[in-house]
Amino acid sequence: MYGVIDIGSNTMRFVIYRLQNGILFPMLNQKVTAGLASYISSKGKMKAAGIAEAIKVLQEFKQAAEMIHLEKLWVFGTAPLRNISNTEEVLQAVRDACGIEVRVLSGKEEALFDYYGALHHAAMEDGLLVDVGGGSTELVFFQEKKVIYATSLPMGSLNSYTCFIENIIPTLKELEKIRTAFQNQLQVLSYPAQADTSRICSVGGSARTILKLYNTLNKVNKYNLQYDSAFLEQCLTWLKKDPNKLKNAILKLAPDRIHTLLPGMMIFYTVVKFFNSQSITTSLCGVREGFLYHILNENPL
Repeated sequence: MYGVIDIGSNTMRFVIYRLQNGILFPMLNQKVTAGLASYISSKGKMKAAGIAEAIKVLQEFKQAAEMIHLEKLWVFGTAPLRNISNTEEVLQAVRDACGIEVRVLSGKEEALFDYYGALHHAAMEDGLLVDVGGGSTELVFFQEKKVIYATSLPMGSLNSYTCFIENIIPTLKELEKIRTAFQNQLQVLSYPAQADTSRICSVGGSARTILKLYNTLNKVNKYNLQYDSAFLEQCLTWLKKDPNKLKNAILKLAPDRIHTLLPGMMIFYTVVKFFNSQSITTSLCGVREGFLYHILNENPL
């Protein structure tokens, strides 16, 4: 069995996998909503309180890991460690307090690991992979199961909430500000003109929650993984005409995402409209699985 700790902008996760016949099976999945992106100052520095929160959660995860016989434990961080000015200070504090080495993924690495993970779950030859995280959004364009362009944009659900939204539930005007800001980032991308963007493969916590929302509101089998992109626009209509319907559904399915899901959904909706995507398939595997598949293939133990 192998362990992975993922330090994300909104959540921190500790997942244990069993490797059998080349396939990873999750055996334990522990999540803490640490909200590290909310501890980043206006000057781009992680505050002492954020460092302390990360250390506290890592100590809890390490204690749990020590009770289980693991072949190896890997720890990596994404946007909350990548997009700050005091990365080394945070890494050193973690070393001193936890004895843990943290690998900070570049934006491109995160995007590629998203793809490697999704590739093992979603049967798509061509399309656009989208991962709306807490502090960044990864986009991977692929053809014939080969990556042709990958990038990471420094805007996600949690830092969008922090920057643009005043109360728990955003107004349509606030969501429109998020849409405009993210669209400006998309417009400067140099993605290949021949890329097929009609179909999206979505990964990550926000993607899985949107899928659950679709399945619940439309009374679809909970194992369904696909939906039409028009659902995202339908949610925005509900927000305008019947906000309680949407709010209550989110509170029931993912109360810890009540403040970040709609900003994340607006980013996702902006991608869909920008690239004229029609269908969305959600993969249950993403960056953690992709990271581990890559590590085990490149460095067999």
